[in-house]
Amino acid sequence: MDVQNHIARINTRWQDIIKQIAEKQAQLVKIREEDTQLQNNVSTIRELLSRLQQIGMGCDDGPAQMHIQGLRKCTAETMEKRQNELQVNQKAIEKSLENLFAHQTAMRTMATQLSPTMRDACVCIVCIDNTVDTVFVPCGHTICSGCASNIPSRCHYCRQLITSKQRMYLSGQGPVPPMAQSLDTIVAAATAGETNASEANYVI
Repeated sequence: MDVQNHIARINTRWQDIIKQIAEKQAQLVKIREEDTQLQNNVSTIRELLSRLQQIGMGCDDGPAQMHIQGLRKCTAETMEKRQNELQVNQKAIEKSLENLFAHQTAMRTMATQLSPTMRDACVCIVCIDNTVDTVFVPCGHTICSGCASNIPSRCHYCRQLITSKQRMYLSGQGPVPPMAQSLDTIVAAATAGETNASEANYVI
């Protein structure tokens, strides 16, 4: 069924977004750890250069003093360049996370809106109770297996001759589960994802 395939795609995309968010957040943590380490290294190097400069103040070694000043300048420029690179990468990752969170919100809305459609499309129109899991060939109309066993030769909907009855499967995962329950699971996951996303916003 088109609706079932659509929900399967939503679920697959949802899991992909969760994975991407986790990867981006891990990258953000690494960048911040590197930035902290970089600042610690800068402090250590500056302290070392200051000590060398103080030691050299007692002598008239001009070249040594110039060398120390050169090291100080080179260190400052190198560290500043790396910090700028980290900031650019951090902003790019934060932007990606914002987009992923926006996709999550859109998918939660989509899943919620699909809920009534799913229930209507997946309930057997004969017994108005069970989930459809059988499709008639060649017309393609669907019905639950219980009601299908009571229809011998012609489709209940279009009255076309039935050549075979096929069980319905979703993305190769076996017999189709009750789709209302499947959608509720997705919506519940979306709600949980919204909470996790809100908690994760502190890293941005």
